[in-house]
Amino acid sequence: MDMRLVGGIPLVSVELGRGCTGDFLVDVGSSFGLTLHGSLVRSCRLFDNILGHKQVEVNGGGVGASYVSWLSRLDRVRIGPYEWEQPIAGLSLRTSGMVGSKDYGGNIGNVVLERFKVTFDYERRKLYLEPGRRFADPERFSRIGAVFVRCPGASSPRTS
Repeated sequence: MDMRLVGGIPLVSVELGRGCTGDFLVDVGSSFGLTLHGSLVRSCRLFDNILGHKQVEVNGGGVGASYVSWLSRLDRVRIGPYEWEQPIAGLSLRTSGMVGSKDYGGNIGNVVLERFKVTFDYERRKLYLEPGRRFADPERFSRIGAVFVRCPGASSPRTS
């Protein structure tokens, strides 16, 4: 599939169903799956589309800021020719910072990428996806309820 580069980061088109599409950053540094930015969530009225699905409020963080998002299942997602149902996505309503971006619809992280064998061809601006052994697996999400944060000026444990 075609990809653009934004500051060296791949950007690809993703379809979330019901005519909702956006350009998503391929974020190999993210341990999550799909993060949907506030502008896309609002323009596609995604909270209207997930009524009836369980939603869990979570705190997250990324480049430049922490944020609140709501985890829920979408009906489906399509990346290139590949589609699967019931993906878990983090929906943000931020209007600032990266997840408030009006330039990008969201981020694709490693939980999505691990469904595939992924090849980045930067020279030809292509992203090759080949279904891997986890492609058809249903998504699961578990949280232990802990977040580790480094606070400037806070004391740290010392070892002897």
